[in-house]
Amino acid sequence: MASFLSSIISNLLKDHPDLSAFTFILPSRRAGALLKKEISLTINKPVFSPEVVNIEEFTEKISGLSTIDNTTSLFEFYSIYEKLTPREELEEFDTFSTWAQTLIHDFNEIDRYLIPPDKIFDYLSEIQDINHWSLAAEKTQLVKNYLAFWRKLPQYYDELTRNLLEKQEGYQGLIYRMAAEKIESFAPGNAPSHVFIGFNALNNAEQKILQKMLEHGSRVFWDIDEVHFNDKDHDA
Repeated sequence: MASFLSSIISNLLKDHPDLSAFTFILPSRRAGALLKKEISLTINKPVFSPEVVNIEEFTEKISGLSTIDNTTSLFEFYSIYEKLTPREELEEFDTFSTWAQTLIHDFNEIDRYLIPPDKIFDYLSEIQDINHWSLAAEKTQLVKNYLAFWRKLPQYYDELTRNLLEKQEGYQGLIYRMAAEKIESFAPGNAPSHVFIGFNALNNAEQKILQKMLEHGSRVFWDIDEVHFNDKDHDA
């Protein structure tokens, strides 16, 4: 029985003997390595290798941004935090880092799922404001500082985004958001040569990118169990 990857290669070779004309996009580098191995086993003559990239590399290409690691994100955020926070409220980097990583993760998820940042930050601020412990007639200074921090989240997010875009850099979510915004101009001239393989549980940015590429001629191959797919009453 042919494997998922070998069946895809055979399918493409029927109409396109030169696979080097394609760009293959897969969920991870490991999946890309497996595809390259399968191509080498299927084709028994010298050929140029097609371009094989993972989804993060693909979004970098569309967005024009380079990915920064978590440590760099943390230092970039601290520079923004120092700029926007009054000196008497400023925390040392060690203390800042204990909660900033979580906030950067939240920024990342907001961007990956294309959530309007202003709306979600307003919502979070209002939630904090109506917490039962903050309903007293006289709020303590601690509570006032806490609520003020939540109201500054849009500023932190906007300034961090602006700063990273100026450097043509981004964390994963920001790169996904920028790629989703630019896919309208990228897809028309590039989509037919792109093949997506093995994706599942797409976030909103990936959905928008993939849908637009398919509209302009890209191909996608899903690894779906035939029994479950054809059984409309199956729990899955």
